[in-house]
Amino acid sequence: MSAFVAGRNPVIEALSRRSEHIDKVFIQRDLKSSVLRRIASDADRSGVLVQFVPRQKLDQLVADTPHQGVVAAVTAIGYVDLDDMLNSVAAGLDETRRLQPSLIVLDGIQDPHNLGAILRTAAASGVKGVVLPVAKTAPLNAVVVKASAGTAGMIPIARVRKLVDALTQLKEHGFWIVGMSAAGTDTVWSLDWRRPVALVVGSEGKGMSRMVSEACDHHVRIPMEDSVDSLNVSVATGIALFVARHLRATDSAG
Repeated sequence: MSAFVAGRNPVIEALSRRSEHIDKVFIQRDLKSSVLRRIASDADRSGVLVQFVPRQKLDQLVADTPHQGVVAAVTAIGYVDLDDMLNSVAAGLDETRRLQPSLIVLDGIQDPHNLGAILRTAAASGVKGVVLPVAKTAPLNAVVVKASAGTAGMIPIARVRKLVDALTQLKEHGFWIVGMSAAGTDTVWSLDWRRPVALVVGSEGKGMSRMVSEACDHHVRIPMEDSVDSLNVSVATGIALFVARHLRATDSAG
């Protein structure tokens, strides 16, 4: 079973980052473009089959998604078991403490565009795994793949039935659970990120559920002007992840 990445930039990025997961690239046959020629060349160089098709075929593959004359069929993204993900990140408590990996826990992200954007940011910032609940979460479909610009699937994604139980399991593996909240006692800049961290991000409208929030070891906020109440969840996640990455790198260099 395949999912589809539509659009020129998403397909270019998918070819550059994870061509081994691309089954085929479909290009509109009557559309002349240097960008499409480059995509065909990149695909051929990577050993990916290229098929030139009429526009109607692309429309059928991705329905109402704008495709700009190119669609890539990618191997459908699957979920992994949480235990398997944790073992792949670090083999045991001592290694977790030594490597200080970062994870993302998403509590009810239902918009596929936000989910895709978060996955892209997670891949770019060095996150080692993502944890999602079964309920109230966007499925890993073509919209998510496109929004991730082809990076979805680069990070293992574990889907769990009870997020609170998963947080307990993360703690047992040495992770410090940090929830993002407007009422956080620290800002993302003042927190000490030099430890294994699982960053918990709540839903677009309501934030973290009460039980998930109570399971967190700490809460952080993003300092903003008083005239702004909140940020888009994918933007807020990106800020937190790259602040953490910057502070860790600064501490290591110092």
